[in-house]
Amino acid sequence: AQRGAIVELELEEPEFDDDSPRYDLLGKSAGIALTDDERRALIGKEPLPNGLGLVVRLPATIVETLTVPPSADQQTTSATATVLGRSGLEVSGGSANGNSEALLAAGETSDAKASLRVKPLHASLTRYRAHAQTTYTPLLKHSVFDVLAAQRHDIAARLRKHAEHVKQHPSDTSIWFDKGWDAKLRNALAPRLEAVAHVVNAQIHDVLPAAKAAPVGAVERVMARGAARVQGINETTRAKVQEAISRGLEEGLSVTEVADLIEEAGTVGGLDMGSLFDELRAETIARTELMDAYNATAIGSYGDAGVTQVQAIDGDGDEECAARDGQVFDIEEADSIEDHPNGTLDWVPVLSEVP
Repeated sequence: AQRGAIVELELEEPEFDDDSPRYDLLGKSAGIALTDDERRALIGKEPLPNGLGLVVRLPATIVETLTVPPSADQQTTSATATVLGRSGLEVSGGSANGNSEALLAAGETSDAKASLRVKPLHASLTRYRAHAQTTYTPLLKHSVFDVLAAQRHDIAARLRKHAEHVKQHPSDTSIWFDKGWDAKLRNALAPRLEAVAHVVNAQIHDVLPAAKAAPVGAVERVMARGAARVQGINETTRAKVQEAISRGLEEGLSVTEVADLIEEAGTVGGLDMGSLFDELRAETIARTELMDAYNATAIGSYGDAGVTQVQAIDGDGDEECAARDGQVFDIEEADSIEDHPNGTLDWVPVLSEVP
C-alpha cells in the first residue's frame, strides 16, 4: 500500500432478533390486571381461540390461610353441630338465619378447630363462585348462542325439505330434530363446566380430604349429570317447536310458513319462537348450568369427604327459595334438588365432628 493512503474498513453489522425486551415487559406486567390475550400481545402472540384468552389474571401472592380463633369469652359452650352460615360465620345453637330447629344435636365439638378449617374454605369457594360467574358466563353464553343459532337454522331447513312428510306426520319429530344436538350443546358447555368442577373439588378436598376412594369421582359424576341436563334442554326446544308446528297447521299455515317464522324469530300460534333461540336463553342456560356444576361438585365432594348433611343458602326471590334458605338436608336429598334458572342456591357443610 502506498504511504498516506486511507484504508476504510467496512463491517457488516449482525442482525439480532432479540425478544428479551418484550419478555421483560411481560414479566413486569405480572401485577397488572390483563387478559391472557393482552399478555400474549405483549410478546407478539396471536389471541387464543374460542375466547379462551379473555380471562383476567393476577398473581395470588396474598391469600387467606386461616382465621384467628376467638378469645375464651367469645366462645360458646354449645354441644350442637357447627354450621357455616350465610356470612361465612359458623353458628352454634342456631342457623345463620335464626333457624335453630335446622341443627342436629351432636357431641362436643371444637368451634375454633372448625373455624380454622371450614370458614376459609367457604370464603374461598364463595370468591371462586363469583369469579366463575363473572368470567365463564359470557364465554358460555357465546358458545351456547352459537349452538342455538345453528340449531334454529337447521330445524327450519329440515322442515322446508320435509314439508310434506311433516304435514302428514306432524308428531314425527325425528325428521327435523337431529339428536346430534345433544353432543353439540354438551361440547359447548363441557370444557368450562369441567374446569369449575375441578377447582371446586380440589379446594374442598384440600381441606376435607376424601374419606375413601369412590368408584367414580365427583368431577366425573358432575359431567355425567351435565350430559343428562343437556338432553333436557334440547327436549324443551324439540317440544316447543313441535307444539308450534301443530298450532301453525291448525291455524292454516303451511309447514314452510312455520319454518319461515321459526327462522325469522316470529310467533306461531301465540308461541314466541325467537325466545327459544335468542341470547337471553343462551345466557340463562349458561348461568344455570354453571351454577349446577358448581353446586353438584360441592355436594359430591362433601359427600366423598364423609359429610352427611349440608345447609341450603338461598335468596328470598320467591317462596320456594325463601322456604329452603337455612334448611339442612341429607347429602342425597340435596343432590336431587334442582334450582330454578338463574337461581342463587348454594350449599355449605354441616359438621358434627371436626377431625
